[in-house]
Amino acid sequence: MKRTGKIGIFAVAWLSLILAGPSFTPAAGFPDRQIEIVIPLAAGGGTDQAFAPFKEKVQKILGQPIVISYKPGAGAAIGAAYVAKSKPDGYTLLFGNAGSLLTTPLAQKVGYSLDDFTPIVCLTNNPSIFTVKDDSPYKTFVDWMGAAKTKRMTYATPGNMSPPHLMMGYFEKERGFKATHIPQQGTVGVNVAVLGGHTDLGISMAMSTMVTKGKLRGIAVSSAKRSPLFPEVPTLVELGFPLFKDLFGAASWLWAPKGTPKENVDKIYAAFRKVYDEDGQAIEKQLAKVDIDLNFMGPDEMMKYAQNEIVFYKKFMAEMGTPAK
Repeated sequence: MKRTGKIGIFAVAWLSLILAGPSFTPAAGFPDRQIEIVIPLAAGGGTDQAFAPFKEKVQKILGQPIVISYKPGAGAAIGAAYVAKSKPDGYTLLFGNAGSLLTTPLAQKVGYSLDDFTPIVCLTNNPSIFTVKDDSPYKTFVDWMGAAKTKRMTYATPGNMSPPHLMMGYFEKERGFKATHIPQQGTVGVNVAVLGGHTDLGISMAMSTMVTKGKLRGIAVSSAKRSPLFPEVPTLVELGFPLFKDLFGAASWLWAPKGTPKENVDKIYAAFRKVYDEDGQAIEKQLAKVDIDLNFMGPDEMMKYAQNEIVFYKKFMAEMGTPAK
């Protein structure tokens, strides 16, 4: 398959500046000032929504403010690279998804990998949902792919080399069609593209609240079983794609630069754990209202999951004809 969506020249230049930065020695004392959490995606998407119920409570426990910085671009590589080369002291963290840490480094040479990060906590994990406008003539994703064989079809994803983008590459090869990819800045951008009629299909790594509001219609979901939030939406396995027997979605998780002192990582994790233990049920209900599944994991479980996902993505990319870098 012909690959698309290479990092633009300006993004490459920016990444080069970031990755050429100096190394640092961790500072003593933690935390004694604000903590910056970088989200490598546009504001307002599922990653934002996943973090919101924890933010105020965690910063109260830590005794310092948490400041969110948005650094989208280059398949989430801009923000991830920024954190990877930040001072490893626990004051600059990455709250991203599978795209920023797993698929983008496998698909493109961005100068960092999962090995450059230390796991802290995973908060949510959602499948990808395929959506069309509610009045679209396509009732299933199979119908949409059939149309793509005979006419120009367009689709939106949260970015180049994101898991949804890679998925479509697989479907194109498997079913013999070619659709036009129109990357967006996060889930919100995907919803806008589909609702505005700019694309025929959207694939988002977080559940779309527009589905529950009746403005978008789900035609496939990448979970192993049907989502309890959208029981009427068939899985990709049901539609004839057994490769997707496991979740192919978006974990929203927090990482520190490699070399961050363990005691700092442990203190941050403990704050999230306390919030989860005390308010987990309420948070789960709150997230369900925006179609997000709470899936809390500690550092060890989170790293094991990420490593298993990398094995899956490498196999997946090999099958679609774009071996990992």
